[in-house]
Amino acid sequence: MIKLKGSHSGDYQCIIQYKERSEISVTDIHLIVTANYSKPEVTMSCHANRCRCTSSGGYPHTKLKWNIFGNSSGLTLKVLNASEWNDPNTMLCNTSSTVSFNCSYGEESVISCSVGGATSESLSICVPKYRSPIVKATICPVVLLFITIILSVLVWKCIQQQKKKCKNTAVDPKEIRSLKYSQGEKNLQL
Repeated sequence: MIKLKGSHSGDYQCIIQYKERSEISVTDIHLIVTANYSKPEVTMSCHANRCRCTSSGGYPHTKLKWNIFGNSSGLTLKVLNASEWNDPNTMLCNTSSTVSFNCSYGEESVISCSVGGATSESLSICVPKYRSPIVKATICPVVLLFITIILSVLVWKCIQQQKKKCKNTAVDPKEIRSLKYSQGEKNLQL
């Protein structure tokens, strides 16, 4: 079946009559017309802490739903308006909703909206303008510790190399004794 509209939903009878037989076969059919909604789109108005979600082209009418993910303990969404309307020719539904949210707790949250099995991209809200100083307080000591360890290893290696050089250039005391005896202890004093 092609070019179906929502208004075509309903009860029908399928009547089949064969040329060779005189009998008629009747079957009742209940037709349900559906259409997938478009992927919802979420837009945010930063200055007013509001988000709007819209989706179109679905059938039958399905209510739009807001989803909150992550740390949402202090976040409340307040629906400011929600509307649905149908195209009079195709009966396809369009829906939109606008919510406001309070960021006074300062915790970042992620929201999305969904309708009729289609879900929007996720959107981060209540994102702090400046990250917490705790991050800096944690990263700086770790970096300093790492640099200190590297410098310590380099100094240790340098000292080991110096000891090795000194060891290679040092005269063995046995060699000094043999030198004493061979020269008859002339002018050699230890």
